[in-house]
Amino acid sequence: MQYVGNEPITLYTHLPQRPVYASVLDLSSTSVYRGYAILIIMLCHVTGSWNFVGFTPLGGIGVAMFLFLSGYGLNESWKKKVLRVIFPYVLFRMIWLMIDGSILDGSAYFSIVNCSHSSFWYIDYLVRCYIAFYISNKLLNGKYKLLLLLLFAIYSFSCLSSLCAEQAFSFLVGVIVSERKRVIDCVPFRKVCFYNIFLLLLGIGCLALKQLSFMRDLSNTHWFLLCELGIKLPLGISFMTLLYLMRNMVNSQVIVMFGTISLELYLIHIWLVKYIVKDSVFQGLALIIVSALLAYSFNKMCNYCTNLLVADKRNDNAN
Repeated sequence: MQYVGNEPITLYTHLPQRPVYASVLDLSSTSVYRGYAILIIMLCHVTGSWNFVGFTPLGGIGVAMFLFLSGYGLNESWKKKVLRVIFPYVLFRMIWLMIDGSILDGSAYFSIVNCSHSSFWYIDYLVRCYIAFYISNKLLNGKYKLLLLLLFAIYSFSCLSSLCAEQAFSFLVGVIVSERKRVIDCVPFRKVCFYNIFLLLLGIGCLALKQLSFMRDLSNTHWFLLCELGIKLPLGISFMTLLYLMRNMVNSQVIVMFGTISLELYLIHIWLVKYIVKDSVFQGLALIIVSALLAYSFNKMCNYCTNLLVADKRNDNAN
């Protein structure tokens, strides 16, 4: 023991330290994950335009990452999140109707709401996830939240489209990770690597299983969807973990920017891909550049409008 004046002091030489990977899901990290998620989704759609199926799994893996991060982020702070998704989507679809010349067609507006079987199925399913979360977290005061979301995941797997079924547990797992964040932050680094390798092998194994003829024959069954489940979310989580472990090499301001505007990029590139991408790699690159420029502007405008809406609502409540 050492002394300062006449007062003894104790020197702690083995203080517990916060794990180096504890910020694996902080805001800066999740922006990077979203950036790479939207890039692999765009890569899937671009190569799909060339009838190349080698990158097809990337689309589902990217969506699994988005749903996982949405579940995690919503459980951390759910305010304004629904408006942040719905407003850009509805505004973009209205602009699309103007371009298509169907703005005066009343039946066309129904397609904005009923988008579960369109290219915007992800938006439809994400809003459903938000509604399930809102019911469990707000109306039921958080009681039985995980149980209700589990029931919603089972419903998604059993009753919704195959695209939703293969993503049925992505949102739920994101919420669970948020609920158990403190425990997960304290998992030893070696165990993190072990779990990541396990998820990577599970995803690759299910992807290999999917290629077998007997599994292809089950393509319209829940056995095939279980195989898809084993591909999307495990590889999505594994990819995010690898990105964090390699953060010094893969992080950049451009990727963070892509993550920030990922929703707008998703909306815009789906519309542009059929007009820009034909048979050239440069057309694919042009799609990314043009989509990014438009998405950046659209993101700024949507943020400005949503902030105005929220401010007006606060003023009304204050009055």
